[in-house]
Amino acid sequence: MTQISLPIRKSVRSVPTWVYAAALLLTVAMVTAIAVYASRGFGGGSSGSGGFKTVPVKQGVFESRVTVKGDLQAVDNIDINCDVEGSTTITQIVPEGSVVKKGDTLVTLDSSQIRQKLDDALIELQRTTAEVTTAQEMLEIQKSQNAANTEAAEVGLQLAQIDFTKYNEGEYPSLLADAKMAVDKAVTGLKTKQDDLAQTRSLFAKGFVTATEVKNKELDVAAAQRDLTKATTDMGVLEKYTHQADMASKKNGLAQAEQKLERTKRENAANLSQKDADLQSKKQQLDLITRRVARSKEQLAACVIKAPADGMVVYQNQNQNRDNVAVAEGAQVREHQTLMRLPDASRMKVVFKINESQINGMKVGLPATVKLNGDPKPLRGEITKISPVPDSTDRWMNPDRKDYPVDCVLETTPPGLRPGMSVEVSILIDRQDDAISIPVAALYTAGSERYAFVPTDDGARPVKIPQIGRSNDQDVHIPEGLEVGQQVILLEAGQGRVLLERAGIKIADAPAAGPAGEGRKRQRNGAGGAPGGPQSAPPGGNPPGNAPTSTPPAVAVPPAK
Repeated sequence: MTQISLPIRKSVRSVPTWVYAAALLLTVAMVTAIAVYASRGFGGGSSGSGGFKTVPVKQGVFESRVTVKGDLQAVDNIDINCDVEGSTTITQIVPEGSVVKKGDTLVTLDSSQIRQKLDDALIELQRTTAEVTTAQEMLEIQKSQNAANTEAAEVGLQLAQIDFTKYNEGEYPSLLADAKMAVDKAVTGLKTKQDDLAQTRSLFAKGFVTATEVKNKELDVAAAQRDLTKATTDMGVLEKYTHQADMASKKNGLAQAEQKLERTKRENAANLSQKDADLQSKKQQLDLITRRVARSKEQLAACVIKAPADGMVVYQNQNQNRDNVAVAEGAQVREHQTLMRLPDASRMKVVFKINESQINGMKVGLPATVKLNGDPKPLRGEITKISPVPDSTDRWMNPDRKDYPVDCVLETTPPGLRPGMSVEVSILIDRQDDAISIPVAALYTAGSERYAFVPTDDGARPVKIPQIGRSNDQDVHIPEGLEVGQQVILLEAGQGRVLLERAGIKIADAPAAGPAGEGRKRQRNGAGGAPGGPQSAPPGGNPPGNAPTSTPPAVAVPPAK
Protein backbone atom coordinates (compact mmCIF):
# COMPACT_ATOMS: atom_id res chain seq x y z
CA MET A 1 0.00 0.00 0.00
CA THR A 2 1.47 3.34 -1.08
CA GLN A 3 1.15 6.37 1.15
CA ILE A 4 1.22 9.91 -0.27
CA SER A 5 2.84 12.39 2.03
CA LEU A 6 1.56 15.93 2.01
CA PRO A 7 3.71 19.01 2.69
CA ILE A 8 3.44 20.46 6.18
CA ARG A 9 3.47 24.19 6.49
CA LYS A 10 6.10 25.37 8.95
CA SER A 11 5.32 28.01 11.49
CA VAL A 12 7.08 31.36 11.34
CA ARG A 13 9.43 32.05 14.24
CA SER A 14 10.75 35.37 15.44
CA VAL A 15 14.31 36.30 14.39
CA PRO A 16 16.79 37.01 17.22
CA THR A 17 18.18 40.55 17.50
CA TRP A 18 21.77 39.42 16.95
CA VAL A 19 20.85 38.27 13.43
CA TYR A 20 19.84 41.81 12.49
CA ALA A 21 23.07 43.17 13.95
CA ALA A 22 25.17 40.66 12.00
CA ALA A 23 23.30 41.50 8.79
CA LEU A 24 23.94 45.20 9.34
CA LEU A 25 27.69 44.65 9.83
CA LEU A 26 27.84 42.45 6.73
CA THR A 27 26.10 45.14 4.66
CA VAL A 28 28.55 47.82 5.80
CA ALA A 29 31.47 45.54 4.93
CA MET A 30 30.09 44.84 1.45
CA VAL A 31 29.54 48.54 0.73
CA THR A 32 33.10 49.31 1.80
CA ALA A 33 34.51 46.53 -0.37
CA ILE A 34 32.54 47.73 -3.39
CA ALA A 35 33.81 51.27 -2.91
CA VAL A 36 37.43 50.12 -2.67
CA TYR A 37 37.04 47.83 -5.70
CA ALA A 38 35.43 50.63 -7.69
CA SER A 39 38.26 53.05 -6.86
CA ARG A 40 40.88 50.47 -7.84
CA GLY A 41 39.32 48.29 -10.50
CA PHE A 42 37.63 50.67 -12.95
CA GLY A 43 39.29 54.02 -12.82
CA GLY A 44 39.76 56.18 -15.90
CA GLY A 45 43.35 55.12 -16.48
CA SER A 46 42.82 51.40 -17.35
CA SER A 47 44.03 50.27 -20.77
CA GLY A 48 42.82 47.58 -23.20
CA SER A 49 39.82 45.83 -21.73
CA GLY A 50 40.57 47.51 -18.43
CA GLY A 51 40.49 44.22 -16.60
CA PHE A 52 36.77 43.85 -17.37
CA LYS A 53 35.15 40.51 -18.02
CA THR A 54 33.61 40.70 -21.47
CA VAL A 55 31.52 38.57 -23.78
CA PRO A 56 30.72 39.04 -27.45
CA VAL A 57 27.30 40.07 -28.73
CA LYS A 58 25.92 36.91 -30.33
CA GLN A 59 23.35 36.19 -33.00
CA GLY A 60 21.46 32.95 -33.36
CA VAL A 61 18.61 30.95 -31.95
CA PHE A 62 17.06 32.74 -28.99
CA GLU A 63 14.54 30.91 -26.84
CA SER A 64 12.47 32.61 -24.19
CA ARG A 65 11.48 30.04 -21.57
CA VAL A 66 9.72 29.91 -18.24
CA THR A 67 10.90 27.28 -15.77
CA VAL A 68 8.70 26.54 -12.77
CA LYS A 69 8.00 23.78 -10.28
CA GLY A 70 4.77 21.84 -10.40
CA ASP A 71 2.97 18.71 -9.27
CA LEU A 72 1.71 15.75 -11.23
CA GLN A 73 -2.01 15.15 -11.31
CA ALA A 74 -4.24 12.85 -13.29
CA VAL A 75 -6.07 14.36 -16.23
CA ASP A 76 -9.18 12.41 -15.34
CA ASN A 77 -10.18 12.09 -11.70
CA ILE A 78 -13.21 10.51 -10.09
CA ASP A 79 -14.20 12.70 -7.17
CA ILE A 80 -15.62 10.86 -4.17
CA ASN A 81 -18.02 13.27 -2.46
CA CYS A 82 -20.07 13.17 0.71
CA ASP A 83 -23.73 12.99 -0.32
CA VAL A 84 -25.16 12.90 3.21
CA GLU A 85 -27.20 15.99 4.04
CA GLY A 86 -25.89 18.35 6.68
CA SER A 87 -22.79 17.06 8.41
CA THR A 88 -21.76 13.63 9.57
CA THR A 89 -18.76 11.78 10.97
CA ILE A 90 -16.36 9.44 9.22
CA THR A 91 -16.39 6.12 11.08
CA GLN A 92 -14.16 4.16 8.69
CA ILE A 93 -11.98 5.13 5.74
CA VAL A 94 -9.43 3.28 3.64
CA PRO A 95 -5.81 4.47 4.05
CA GLU A 96 -4.56 7.02 1.58
CA GLY A 97 -2.58 5.45 -1.24
CA SER A 98 -4.53 2.20 -1.14
CA VAL A 99 -5.21 0.54 -4.48
CA VAL A 100 -8.91 -0.37 -4.61
CA LYS A 101 -11.13 -2.28 -6.99
CA LYS A 102 -14.55 -1.28 -8.26
CA GLY A 103 -17.13 -1.97 -5.55
CA ASP A 104 -14.71 -1.84 -2.61
CA THR A 105 -15.88 0.16 0.40
CA LEU A 106 -14.00 3.45 0.62
CA VAL A 107 -15.72 5.37 3.41
CA THR A 108 -18.30 4.53 6.05
CA LEU A 109 -20.19 7.47 7.58
CA ASP A 110 -22.20 7.62 10.80
CA SER A 111 -25.78 6.58 10.00
CA SER A 112 -27.43 6.52 13.46
CA GLN A 113 -29.46 9.69 12.96
CA ILE A 114 -30.47 8.67 9.46
CA ARG A 115 -31.71 5.28 10.71
CA GLN A 116 -33.80 7.03 13.37
CA LYS A 117 -35.29 9.33 10.75
CA LEU A 118 -36.03 6.33 8.54
CA ASP A 119 -37.82 4.47 11.35
CA ASP A 120 -39.94 7.53 12.16
CA ALA A 121 -40.75 7.99 8.48
CA LEU A 122 -41.83 4.35 8.10
CA ILE A 123 -44.25 4.68 11.04
CA GLU A 124 -45.62 7.88 9.56
CA LEU A 125 -45.94 6.10 6.21
CA GLN A 126 -48.14 3.38 7.71
CA ARG A 127 -50.38 5.91 9.46
CA THR A 128 -50.75 8.05 6.35
CA THR A 129 -51.51 4.99 4.19
CA ALA A 130 -54.38 4.07 6.51
CA GLU A 131 -55.68 7.64 6.40
CA VAL A 132 -55.65 7.57 2.60
CA THR A 133 -57.67 4.33 2.59
CA THR A 134 -60.19 5.85 5.02
CA ALA A 135 -60.47 8.99 2.94
CA GLN A 136 -61.12 6.93 -0.18
CA GLU A 137 -63.93 5.02 1.57
CA MET A 138 -65.45 8.25 2.90
CA LEU A 139 -65.41 9.63 -0.62
CA GLU A 140 -67.30 6.60 -1.95
CA ILE A 141 -69.80 6.82 0.93
CA GLN A 142 -70.36 10.48 0.18
CA LYS A 143 -70.99 9.69 -3.47
CA SER A 144 -73.63 7.11 -2.47
CA GLN A 145 -75.22 9.50 0.03
CA ASN A 146 -75.31 12.22 -2.59
CA ALA A 147 -77.15 9.91 -4.99
CA ALA A 148 -79.74 9.03 -2.32
CA ASN A 149 -80.24 12.67 -1.32
CA THR A 150 -80.65 13.73 -4.92
CA GLU A 151 -83.15 10.98 -5.63
CA ALA A 152 -85.22 11.90 -2.55
CA ALA A 153 -85.29 15.56 -3.53
CA GLU A 154 -86.28 14.73 -7.09
CA VAL A 155 -89.13 12.48 -5.84
CA GLY A 156 -90.30 15.26 -3.51
CA LEU A 157 -90.37 17.65 -6.45
CA GLN A 158 -92.33 15.20 -8.56
CA LEU A 159 -94.91 14.73 -5.76
CA ALA A 160 -95.28 18.48 -5.37
CA GLN A 161 -95.82 18.87 -9.10
CA ILE A 162 -98.42 16.05 -9.10
CA ASP A 163 -100.21 17.52 -6.08
CA PHE A 164 -100.33 20.94 -7.71
CA THR A 165 -101.66 19.51 -10.97
CA LYS A 166 -104.21 17.32 -9.14
CA TYR A 167 -105.65 20.27 -7.28
CA ASN A 168 -105.55 22.72 -10.14
CA GLU A 169 -106.98 20.37 -12.72
CA GLY A 170 -109.03 17.95 -10.60
CA GLU A 171 -110.00 18.89 -7.06
CA TYR A 172 -110.81 22.56 -7.60
CA PRO A 173 -112.93 22.10 -10.75
CA SER A 174 -114.85 19.33 -8.97
CA LEU A 175 -115.49 21.49 -5.90
CA LEU A 176 -116.52 24.40 -8.07
CA ALA A 177 -118.93 22.20 -10.03
CA ASP A 178 -120.47 20.90 -6.82
CA ALA A 179 -120.91 24.45 -5.56
CA LYS A 180 -122.57 25.54 -8.79
CA MET A 181 -124.80 22.46 -8.72
CA ALA A 182 -125.83 23.26 -5.15
CA VAL A 183 -126.73 26.82 -6.21
CA ASP A 184 -128.73 25.56 -9.17
CA LYS A 185 -130.48 23.02 -6.98
CA ALA A 186 -131.32 25.70 -4.41
CA VAL A 187 -132.70 27.96 -7.15
CA THR A 188 -134.86 25.12 -8.47
CA GLY A 189 -136.06 24.21 -4.98
CA LEU A 190 -136.91 27.83 -4.23
CA LYS A 191 -138.94 28.15 -7.43
CA THR A 192 -140.78 24.89 -6.66
CA LYS A 193 -141.61 26.08 -3.16
CA GLN A 194 -142.76 29.40 -4.50
CA ASP A 195 -145.05 27.63 -7.04
CA ASP A 196 -146.45 25.39 -4.30
CA LEU A 197 -147.12 28.45 -2.14
CA ALA A 198 -148.95 30.21 -4.99
CA GLN A 199 -151.11 27.14 -5.69
CA THR A 200 -151.87 26.66 -1.99
CA ARG A 201 -152.91 30.28 -1.66
CA SER A 202 -155.17 29.85 -4.70
CA LEU A 203 -156.81 26.80 -3.14
CA PHE A 204 -157.06 28.60 0.21
CA ALA A 205 -158.97 31.38 -1.53
CA LYS A 206 -161.43 28.78 -2.83
CA GLY A 207 -161.67 27.19 0.58
CA PHE A 208 -160.06 23.97 -0.35
CA VAL A 209 -157.15 24.26 2.11
CA THR A 210 -156.74 25.73 5.51
CA ALA A 211 -154.64 28.67 6.60
CA THR A 212 -152.27 26.28 8.32
CA GLU A 213 -151.39 24.69 5.06
CA VAL A 214 -150.70 28.09 3.59
CA LYS A 215 -148.51 28.90 6.52
CA ASN A 216 -146.53 25.68 6.03
CA LYS A 217 -146.01 26.48 2.37
CA GLU A 218 -144.68 29.92 3.30
CA LEU A 219 -142.22 28.28 5.71
CA ASP A 220 -141.07 25.96 2.92
CA VAL A 221 -140.37 28.95 0.66
CA ALA A 222 -138.38 30.65 3.40
CA ALA A 223 -136.33 27.47 3.91
CA ALA A 224 -135.66 27.19 0.18
CA GLN A 225 -134.60 30.83 0.15
CA ARG A 226 -132.09 30.15 2.92
CA ASP A 227 -130.75 27.12 1.03
CA LEU A 228 -130.14 29.26 -2.06
CA THR A 229 -128.38 31.93 -0.03
CA LYS A 230 -126.15 29.32 1.62
CA ALA A 231 -125.27 27.64 -1.69
CA THR A 232 -124.45 30.97 -3.28
CA THR A 233 -122.28 31.98 -0.29
CA ASP A 234 -120.44 28.63 -0.31
CA MET A 235 -119.61 28.98 -3.99
CA GLY A 236 -118.36 32.53 -3.42
CA VAL A 237 -116.11 31.43 -0.52
CA LEU A 238 -114.75 28.61 -2.65
CA GLU A 239 -113.89 30.89 -5.54
CA LYS A 240 -112.61 33.89 -3.59
CA TYR A 241 -110.85 32.35 -0.58
CA THR A 242 -110.55 28.57 -0.44
CA HIS A 243 -109.28 28.24 -3.98
CA GLN A 244 -106.74 31.09 -3.60
CA ALA A 245 -105.42 29.63 -0.34
CA ASP A 246 -105.12 26.14 -1.75
CA MET A 247 -103.39 27.44 -4.90
CA ALA A 248 -100.88 29.40 -2.81
CA SER A 249 -100.19 26.34 -0.67
CA LYS A 250 -99.69 24.09 -3.66
CA LYS A 251 -97.41 26.60 -5.41
CA ASN A 252 -95.36 27.04 -2.26
CA GLY A 253 -95.00 23.29 -1.89
CA LEU A 254 -93.82 23.03 -5.49
CA ALA A 255 -91.31 25.87 -5.04
CA GLN A 256 -90.02 24.35 -1.81
CA ALA A 257 -89.51 21.04 -3.56
CA GLU A 258 -87.58 22.73 -6.40
CA GLN A 259 -85.39 24.64 -3.93
CA LYS A 260 -84.79 21.51 -1.90
CA LEU A 261 -83.58 19.71 -5.00
CA GLU A 262 -81.20 22.56 -5.89
CA ARG A 263 -80.00 22.81 -2.28
CA THR A 264 -79.46 19.06 -2.15
CA LYS A 265 -77.33 19.19 -5.30
CA ARG A 266 -75.18 21.98 -3.88
CA GLU A 267 -74.80 20.25 -0.55
CA ASN A 268 -73.86 17.07 -2.36
CA ALA A 269 -71.25 18.92 -4.42
CA ALA A 270 -69.82 20.64 -1.33
CA ASN A 271 -69.66 17.43 0.67
CA LEU A 272 -68.12 15.57 -2.25
CA SER A 273 -65.56 18.33 -2.79
CA GLN A 274 -64.64 18.27 0.90
CA LYS A 275 -64.19 14.50 0.87
CA ASP A 276 -62.19 14.66 -2.34
CA ALA A 277 -60.00 17.47 -0.96
CA ASP A 278 -59.42 15.45 2.19
CA LEU A 279 -58.43 12.47 0.04
CA GLN A 280 -56.06 14.57 -2.07
CA SER A 281 -54.51 16.04 1.08
CA LYS A 282 -53.94 12.58 2.47
CA LYS A 283 -52.45 11.45 -0.84
CA GLN A 284 -50.07 14.42 -0.85
CA GLN A 285 -49.03 13.59 2.69
CA LEU A 286 -48.53 9.99 1.62
CA ASP A 287 -46.44 11.09 -1.36
CA LEU A 288 -44.37 13.37 0.89
CA ILE A 289 -43.80 10.62 3.42
CA THR A 290 -43.00 8.15 0.64
CA ARG A 291 -40.39 10.50 -0.79
CA ARG A 292 -39.04 11.10 2.70
CA VAL A 293 -38.68 7.36 3.20
CA ALA A 294 -36.98 7.01 -0.19
CA ARG A 295 -34.66 9.94 0.61
CA SER A 296 -33.81 8.43 3.99
CA LYS A 297 -33.01 5.14 2.30
CA GLU A 298 -30.81 6.97 -0.21
CA GLN A 299 -29.08 8.81 2.63
CA LEU A 300 -28.60 5.52 4.47
CA ALA A 301 -27.07 4.01 1.35
CA ALA A 302 -24.88 7.12 0.94
CA CYS A 303 -23.30 6.41 4.32
CA VAL A 304 -21.39 3.56 2.68
CA ILE A 305 -19.31 4.93 -0.21
CA LYS A 306 -17.99 2.35 -2.64
CA ALA A 307 -15.38 2.71 -5.36
CA PRO A 308 -17.03 3.42 -8.75
CA ALA A 309 -13.89 2.21 -10.56
CA ASP A 310 -10.42 0.81 -9.97
CA GLY A 311 -7.82 3.28 -8.78
CA MET A 312 -5.56 4.57 -6.04
CA VAL A 313 -7.04 6.51 -3.15
CA VAL A 314 -5.85 10.11 -2.80
CA TYR A 315 -7.32 12.13 0.07
CA GLN A 316 -8.64 15.54 -0.87
CA ASN A 317 -6.73 17.39 1.86
CA GLN A 318 -5.29 20.12 -0.34
CA ASN A 319 -6.24 23.71 0.32
CA GLN A 320 -7.30 23.00 3.88
CA ASN A 321 -8.35 26.02 5.90
CA ARG A 322 -10.32 26.72 9.02
CA ASP A 323 -13.56 25.63 7.33
CA ASN A 324 -12.21 22.33 5.94
CA VAL A 325 -11.18 19.59 8.35
CA ALA A 326 -8.64 17.06 7.12
CA VAL A 327 -10.17 13.79 5.95
CA ALA A 328 -9.63 11.13 8.63
CA GLU A 329 -11.59 8.77 10.85
CA GLY A 330 -13.67 10.74 13.33
CA ALA A 331 -13.60 13.91 11.23
CA GLN A 332 -16.77 15.90 10.62
CA VAL A 333 -17.58 16.25 6.93
CA ARG A 334 -20.34 18.18 5.20
CA GLU A 335 -22.58 17.58 2.23
CA HIS A 336 -20.92 17.89 -1.21
CA GLN A 337 -17.45 17.90 0.37
CA THR A 338 -14.90 16.03 -1.73
CA LEU A 339 -13.36 13.35 0.47
CA MET A 340 -10.95 11.71 -1.95
CA ARG A 341 -10.14 11.12 -5.57
CA LEU A 342 -9.49 8.07 -7.70
CA PRO A 343 -7.07 9.39 -10.34
CA ASP A 344 -6.62 7.72 -13.70
CA ALA A 345 -2.84 7.29 -13.84
CA SER A 346 -2.87 6.45 -17.56
CA ARG A 347 -2.98 10.17 -18.47
CA MET A 348 -1.13 12.67 -16.32
CA LYS A 349 -0.72 16.41 -16.33
CA VAL A 350 1.39 18.95 -14.49
CA VAL A 351 -0.34 21.65 -12.49
CA PHE A 352 1.72 24.74 -11.72
CA LYS A 353 1.26 28.45 -11.13
CA ILE A 354 2.46 31.40 -13.18
CA ASN A 355 2.86 34.86 -11.71
CA GLU A 356 0.84 37.73 -13.17
CA SER A 357 4.06 39.30 -14.52
CA GLN A 358 4.49 36.30 -16.85
CA ILE A 359 0.91 35.29 -17.64
CA ASN A 360 0.61 37.48 -20.76
CA GLY A 361 3.21 35.38 -22.57
CA MET A 362 1.50 32.13 -21.67
CA LYS A 363 -1.06 30.67 -24.05
CA VAL A 364 -2.75 27.36 -24.70
CA GLY A 365 -0.85 25.14 -27.13
CA LEU A 366 2.68 26.11 -26.09
CA PRO A 367 5.10 23.15 -25.91
CA ALA A 368 6.74 22.31 -22.62
CA THR A 369 9.49 20.05 -21.29
CA VAL A 370 8.84 18.21 -18.03
CA LYS A 371 11.66 16.84 -15.88
CA LEU A 372 11.04 14.35 -13.10
CA ASN A 373 13.15 14.43 -9.96
CA GLY A 374 15.93 11.88 -10.36
CA ASP A 375 15.06 11.09 -13.98
CA PRO A 376 17.36 12.68 -16.56
CA LYS A 377 15.04 11.86 -19.47
CA PRO A 378 12.59 14.72 -19.99
CA LEU A 379 8.98 14.34 -21.06
CA ARG A 380 7.10 16.41 -23.62
CA GLY A 381 3.93 18.25 -22.77
CA GLU A 382 1.55 20.95 -23.96
CA ILE A 383 -0.22 23.80 -22.20
CA THR A 384 -3.93 22.94 -22.26
CA LYS A 385 -5.52 25.29 -19.75
CA ILE A 386 -4.77 28.66 -18.18
CA SER A 387 -7.02 29.85 -15.39
CA PRO A 388 -8.68 33.20 -16.16
CA VAL A 389 -8.57 34.18 -12.47
CA PRO A 390 -5.69 34.00 -9.98
CA ASP A 391 -5.52 31.30 -7.36
CA SER A 392 -6.68 32.48 -3.92
CA THR A 393 -5.31 29.59 -1.84
CA ASP A 394 -2.31 31.43 -0.40
CA ARG A 395 -3.55 35.00 -0.78
CA TRP A 396 -3.76 35.35 3.00
CA MET A 397 0.04 34.93 3.19
CA ASN A 398 0.78 37.52 0.46
CA PRO A 399 -2.30 39.52 -0.61
CA ASP A 400 -0.35 41.34 -3.36
CA ARG A 401 0.80 38.15 -5.08
CA LYS A 402 -1.34 36.84 -7.92
CA ASP A 403 -0.54 33.44 -9.41
CA TYR A 404 -2.57 31.77 -12.16
CA PRO A 405 -2.98 27.96 -12.23
CA VAL A 406 -1.87 26.33 -15.49
CA ASP A 407 -2.34 22.76 -16.76
CA CYS A 408 0.27 21.01 -18.92
CA VAL A 409 -0.80 17.60 -20.26
CA LEU A 410 1.96 15.06 -20.92
CA GLU A 411 2.09 13.61 -24.42
CA THR A 412 2.99 10.20 -22.99
CA THR A 413 2.68 8.91 -19.42
CA PRO A 414 5.42 6.42 -18.47
CA PRO A 415 4.59 3.71 -15.95
CA GLY A 416 5.26 4.52 -12.31
CA LEU A 417 4.06 8.12 -12.30
CA ARG A 418 1.90 8.97 -9.32
CA PRO A 419 -0.20 12.01 -8.48
CA GLY A 420 1.62 14.43 -6.21
CA MET A 421 5.11 13.92 -7.65
CA SER A 422 7.16 17.11 -7.97
CA VAL A 423 8.43 18.03 -11.42
CA GLU A 424 10.09 20.93 -13.20
CA VAL A 425 8.37 22.41 -16.23
CA SER A 426 10.10 24.46 -18.89
CA ILE A 427 7.76 26.26 -21.28
CA LEU A 428 9.00 27.63 -24.58
CA ILE A 429 7.38 31.07 -24.83
CA ASP A 430 9.08 32.36 -27.98
CA ARG A 431 11.81 31.31 -30.42
CA GLN A 432 13.75 33.48 -32.86
CA ASP A 433 16.30 32.06 -35.25
CA ASP A 434 18.46 35.16 -35.91
CA ALA A 435 18.12 37.14 -32.73
CA ILE A 436 20.88 39.37 -31.36
CA SER A 437 21.33 38.92 -27.63
CA ILE A 438 23.63 39.66 -24.73
CA PRO A 439 23.79 38.23 -21.22
CA VAL A 440 21.36 39.70 -18.74
CA ALA A 441 24.32 40.75 -16.59
CA ALA A 442 25.63 42.93 -19.44
CA LEU A 443 22.57 45.20 -19.45
CA TYR A 444 22.22 48.05 -16.96
CA THR A 445 18.91 49.79 -16.25
CA ALA A 446 18.64 53.27 -14.81
CA GLY A 447 15.04 54.39 -14.55
CA SER A 448 13.64 54.13 -18.08
CA GLU A 449 17.09 54.05 -19.73
CA ARG A 450 19.07 50.92 -20.59
CA TYR A 451 22.78 50.71 -21.23
CA ALA A 452 25.41 48.22 -22.29
CA PHE A 453 29.12 48.95 -21.84
CA VAL A 454 31.78 48.41 -24.51
CA PRO A 455 35.41 48.20 -23.32
CA THR A 456 37.84 50.79 -24.73
CA ASP A 457 41.55 51.37 -24.42
CA ASP A 458 41.04 53.88 -21.66
CA GLY A 459 37.94 52.52 -19.91
CA ALA A 460 34.39 51.72 -20.96
CA ARG A 461 31.94 53.37 -23.29
CA PRO A 462 28.22 53.22 -22.43
CA VAL A 463 25.89 52.37 -25.32
CA LYS A 464 22.25 53.34 -24.96
CA ILE A 465 19.85 50.52 -25.87
CA PRO A 466 16.67 51.90 -27.52
CA GLN A 467 14.55 48.83 -26.83
CA ILE A 468 14.77 45.25 -25.71
CA GLY A 469 12.86 42.13 -26.61
CA ARG A 470 12.10 39.04 -24.62
CA SER A 471 14.47 37.57 -22.07
CA ASN A 472 15.21 34.28 -20.36
CA ASP A 473 17.27 33.18 -17.40
CA GLN A 474 20.59 34.03 -19.10
CA ASP A 475 20.14 36.38 -22.05
CA VAL A 476 18.06 39.28 -23.28
CA HIS A 477 17.15 40.05 -26.89
CA ILE A 478 18.59 43.37 -28.19
CA PRO A 479 16.86 44.27 -31.49
CA GLU A 480 19.09 47.30 -32.12
CA GLY A 481 21.96 49.28 -30.60
CA LEU A 482 24.72 46.64 -30.71
CA GLU A 483 26.57 44.78 -33.45
CA VAL A 484 27.17 41.06 -33.64
CA GLY A 485 30.61 40.15 -32.27
CA GLN A 486 30.99 43.41 -30.37
CA GLN A 487 32.37 42.89 -26.87
CA VAL A 488 30.23 43.98 -23.93
CA ILE A 489 31.16 44.05 -20.25
CA LEU A 490 29.60 41.65 -17.75
CA LEU A 491 28.66 44.00 -14.95
CA GLU A 492 29.15 43.30 -11.30
CA ALA A 493 27.11 44.75 -8.46
CA GLY A 494 27.28 48.57 -8.54
CA GLN A 495 29.64 48.63 -11.53
CA GLY A 496 27.15 50.01 -14.05
CA ARG A 497 26.41 53.12 -12.00
CA VAL A 498 30.10 53.85 -11.54
CA LEU A 499 30.81 53.46 -15.27
CA LEU A 500 27.97 55.83 -16.17
CA GLU A 501 29.17 58.42 -13.71
CA ARG A 502 32.72 58.06 -15.01
CA ALA A 503 31.30 58.74 -18.48
CA GLY A 504 29.66 61.92 -17.23
CA ILE A 505 26.10 60.61 -17.19
CA LYS A 506 24.22 61.56 -14.04
CA ILE A 507 21.77 59.03 -12.65
CA ALA A 508 18.77 60.04 -10.60
CA ASP A 509 18.44 58.21 -7.30
CA ALA A 510 15.74 55.75 -8.32
CA PRO A 511 15.04 52.43 -6.62
CA ALA A 512 14.77 50.70 -10.00
CA ALA A 513 18.32 51.66 -11.09
CA GLY A 514 20.76 48.77 -11.07
CA PRO A 515 22.24 45.93 -13.10
CA ALA A 516 19.76 43.90 -15.07
CA GLY A 517 20.75 40.76 -13.24
CA GLU A 518 19.89 42.36 -9.92
CA GLY A 519 16.45 43.34 -11.20
CA ARG A 520 15.82 39.75 -12.23
CA LYS A 521 16.92 38.51 -8.82
CA ARG A 522 14.44 40.82 -7.19
CA GLN A 523 11.72 39.36 -9.41
CA ARG A 524 12.62 35.83 -8.42
CA ASN A 525 12.71 36.53 -4.71
CA GLY A 526 9.86 39.02 -4.49
CA ALA A 527 6.35 39.07 -5.83
CA GLY A 528 7.61 38.74 -9.36
CA GLY A 529 6.94 35.03 -9.49
CA ALA A 530 8.73 32.33 -11.43
CA PRO A 531 12.14 33.12 -12.95
CA GLY A 532 12.85 33.87 -16.53
CA GLY A 533 9.31 34.71 -17.54
CA PRO A 534 8.76 36.33 -20.87
CA GLN A 535 6.59 39.01 -19.33
CA SER A 536 8.89 39.70 -16.41
CA ALA A 537 9.76 43.34 -16.10
CA PRO A 538 12.96 43.63 -18.17
CA PRO A 539 15.96 45.64 -17.07
CA GLY A 540 14.57 49.10 -17.10
CA GLY A 541 11.05 48.35 -15.91
CA ASN A 542 9.25 48.05 -19.27
CA PRO A 543 7.63 44.76 -20.29
CA PRO A 544 9.05 43.12 -23.41
CA GLY A 545 7.46 44.35 -26.55
CA ASN A 546 6.31 47.58 -24.84
CA ALA A 547 9.67 49.32 -24.71
CA PRO A 548 9.78 52.78 -26.30
CA THR A 549 10.80 52.69 -29.94
CA SER A 550 11.38 56.44 -30.36
CA THR A 551 14.53 56.56 -28.20
CA PRO A 552 17.50 58.13 -30.05
CA PRO A 553 20.28 55.78 -31.21
CA ALA A 554 23.15 54.88 -28.91
CA VAL A 555 25.68 57.64 -28.38
CA ALA A 556 29.28 56.93 -27.40
CA VAL A 557 30.22 58.85 -24.28
CA PRO A 558 33.95 59.45 -23.71
CA PRO A 559 35.40 58.35 -20.41
CA ALA A 560 35.86 60.91 -17.70
CA LYS A 561 39.28 62.57 -17.52
